[in-house]
Amino acid sequence: MEIRDNYLIVTEGEEDVLLTPKQWEDIGLSEGLYKLADAGIISIRTRNNMVLLDIRKYVGKFIWRDRGFIIQPEYPILNDAIHNLIIKSPVKLVDGTIVLNEGEHEVLASRFLVFIEALEDAVSEGIPFDYFRRKEQTSTPTGSPDINLTFQRCISRGIRHEGIFDRQIRTYDVHLMNVVLTVLSILEDDTVPPEVRFRAEIIFSVICKAGIILRQDEALEAARILRDTYDSHRASLKRLIEYSIRILSDSQRIWDYNGAISEGYYRFSNMVRLWEIAVWYIFKLAVLKKANCNVEYHPYSTRLCRLIEPNGPDIDPDVCVLSEQDCVIVADAKYYDPSSYRADDVYQIVSYCSKLRAKYGFLVYLSTTDSWMKLVGITDFGTKIFAIGVEPSNIIGSIETISSLVNEGDNLPNESSLNPS
Repeated sequence: MEIRDNYLIVTEGEEDVLLTPKQWEDIGLSEGLYKLADAGIISIRTRNNMVLLDIRKYVGKFIWRDRGFIIQPEYPILNDAIHNLIIKSPVKLVDGTIVLNEGEHEVLASRFLVFIEALEDAVSEGIPFDYFRRKEQTSTPTGSPDINLTFQRCISRGIRHEGIFDRQIRTYDVHLMNVVLTVLSILEDDTVPPEVRFRAEIIFSVICKAGIILRQDEALEAARILRDTYDSHRASLKRLIEYSIRILSDSQRIWDYNGAISEGYYRFSNMVRLWEIAVWYIFKLAVLKKANCNVEYHPYSTRLCRLIEPNGPDIDPDVCVLSEQDCVIVADAKYYDPSSYRADDVYQIVSYCSKLRAKYGFLVYLSTTDSWMKLVGITDFGTKIFAIGVEPSNIIGSIETISSLVNEGDNLPNESSLNPS
C-alpha cells in the first residue's frame, strides 16, 4: 500500500490494508470506495478506529478530480499480455505466425504502440478541423469588426479603446478528440518503453487541446459516427477510428465495472474472469484449422447439465470446443501458479470430461516462470488429460502447442516445454 499525491495505490489481492482516520479523511474518496465495496471489488472494515481494506482479484482505478484509488496488477506482464490478446482479437495464421486481421502486427504487439502509430499517421495526413465563431472585445483587432455591437457597448459603458470583433476559431474535431482521449485513458496503464510514452506525450500535447473522457459506450458510439462521417480516401484517419472502435468494443469484455462520473471515471476488471477469457482466446486460435468446430465460453452456464442425475451439481467448464453436438475439448482456467497440476483440479476436469465424453481435457494454469506442459494421464473412457502452465510472454508458444495436438494428432511427449524450438 502506498499513498502518493492524494492517490491510494494498492496491489491486486492485497489483504489488511490499514488506514488511519486521518489518511482515510485525506484521501477524500470514502463515498466512492463504499460503492466499490458494494460492487464486491474491495471490502471495508473498521478495527480500533482504523479502516481496514481487503483487495480482491480486481485491477483498475477510480479517479475523481485530483484524487484516485488504484489497484495495480499482481502480475503486470500478465495483465498487459491478456489485454493485448483480447483487444487484438487475431483470427488467422500467416506463415505459421498468428497475426491480426490486417496482417500487420503479431498478437503480442503493444496495443499502446499500435494506437500511437495510427494517431501519428493520422496527424501527418491531417486531422480534420472544426470551426466556430466567437465575439471578443479587444484593442488588437482580429477578425471582422461588429460595428453595431461596439457602438451599443460605447453607449452603455462609455468610450473605450476596444472594439467588438467576430473572430473565427479553429480547433481539431472535438468528437474525435473525445474518442482519442477515452482510448488513451484505457491504454495509459500499459507497460511501454519510455520512448514510446514520450512520443505519446508529444502528440498528445499537440492535438488534445480540448475534449473529455467519455463513458466507453458513448465513445464507441461517437467513433462509429465518425467512421461514417469521413471519406474513405482518408486512410490514416479511417485506420485510427477503426482501431479506436476495436479497442473500445473489445474493452467491454475486459471491464466488469466501469463508467464516467462528473470530473472522473472508474474502471475495474476481475483478473480471474480475464484469465478465463484469455484461455478462451488461446483455444479459439489453436483450433483455427479445425473444421466445423466452435469454441464457446462457459457454454453450460445457460444449459442445465448435471454431473449426476437427477440431483447432482451442475457442471460449468470455462471453455469447450464443440463439433456439431459433440464436445471435443474441455478446458478449465486456473488463475494461480502451482508449478504442477493439483489433485482437486484433476478431479474436476475428469468429472467434466466424463460427463461430456470429451476427447481432451486441459487444465490451463498461470506460470510466472517458464511455460510447461504435462500429460496427466488417460482416463478409462479414453480422454487425454493435459496440464499446461502458460507464461504470459509466451502465449504464442502455448497456442502452437495446443494447435499441434488438436489439429495434427497426438504427437506430444508426456512432458515438454512450450517454448518454441
